[in-house]
Amino acid sequence: MLKIFLIFLINQNASSIIKDAEKLFQEGKYELSRNLYKKASELKIHPLQKYRILLRISDIEMEYLNMYDSALENLLYAKSLFSENAYFQDEVFYRLGVLYEKMGNYKKAAEYYQIVITKFRKSKYWKDAFDAVERCFRKNVPEYVAKIGEIYITLPELEKEIENVPSFARPKDEKAKAEFLDKIIERKMLSLEAKERGLYLKSSYIEKISNFSENILINTLWEEVSSEVKVSEEEIKKFYLEHIDDYKIPEKYKFVRIEVKEKGVAEDILKRIKKGEIIESLAVKYSIAPDAKNGGIVDNYTKGSYPKEYYDYVSRMKINEVKIFENKENKNFAIVKLLEKTPEKLRPIEEVKDAIERRILNEKQKERWEELIKELKEKYKVENYLKENVR
Repeated sequence: MLKIFLIFLINQNASSIIKDAEKLFQEGKYELSRNLYKKASELKIHPLQKYRILLRISDIEMEYLNMYDSALENLLYAKSLFSENAYFQDEVFYRLGVLYEKMGNYKKAAEYYQIVITKFRKSKYWKDAFDAVERCFRKNVPEYVAKIGEIYITLPELEKEIENVPSFARPKDEKAKAEFLDKIIERKMLSLEAKERGLYLKSSYIEKISNFSENILINTLWEEVSSEVKVSEEEIKKFYLEHIDDYKIPEKYKFVRIEVKEKGVAEDILKRIKKGEIIESLAVKYSIAPDAKNGGIVDNYTKGSYPKEYYDYVSRMKINEVKIFENKENKNFAIVKLLEKTPEKLRPIEEVKDAIERRILNEKQKERWEELIKELKEKYKVENYLKENVR
């Protein structure tokens, strides 16, 4: 009987959180809504209820927050709760298709849409999935995006040009991409006109090409010399041990805070929290701290993080403990609930091995290049007359 009563209480609590989360969503507070749904999903509830909450979280992450990696993680978790043949799993497979299409992985997207088509013929998503497969196929096949005379520019060529510019300068939407393509068209068009006029025969052009070729040869030499440099396992282990402090992840905390001006107000809010009200919702309503709109959540907090004056209190608290203290810096009163505490840990060598290898490799390549310069000065009997005159 007690077990049934506890299950009832948990379900009531979950329903209350979901109701608050949906209200926040309707108000356009998507991140806070997502956080409350996440909280509900962590309760010991029926797998089917957890499944539906995870779908809701992934929808918010995909459509409103652009949190594609997190959405993928939640969808795969939801899929793992039941057999892939369960009649309702079309919900997950269709969303996976939508997600991968948003991420630009059209091949993977088409695979998930295909599962909906073949396994869930009565799905409400069947027609959309059918259309999506064809759409993804078209996107995955090279298309012409421009024509200059008899020269065509394909979509893969455009994408390669975009990859070659710094990330901050890359087009962020379709309009910017069209303008970027205009610049490519202009460049190729001017090049065609210059060739048409025979300007490649001019001495100034030939001289510049010669200089350019020299730089290409030097870059090719660098690539060859660099490729000869290797990093051993022993060097990686030695570097790791010598720089062990660089790979320590400090103790981290996640908590919710509400800051108010008066102690009496803080005590009243604490009573409401202890009666079961959601602290994140109260933070949005009452907190004067800058993170109030996000439910007062402070994440990845470490010693030295802002707000610094919280560390002495938070570091001594237990998980889910709620306390009031006076913020000495601004004289406000803070109600704090500790949500998570991650102890200090050392990143294993397997996790940082590639980064260490690149760092050692860069240093060794630089050293090898400097050695080569010295060797070549001997080989070619180099004499710098200006340098000698300076002496």
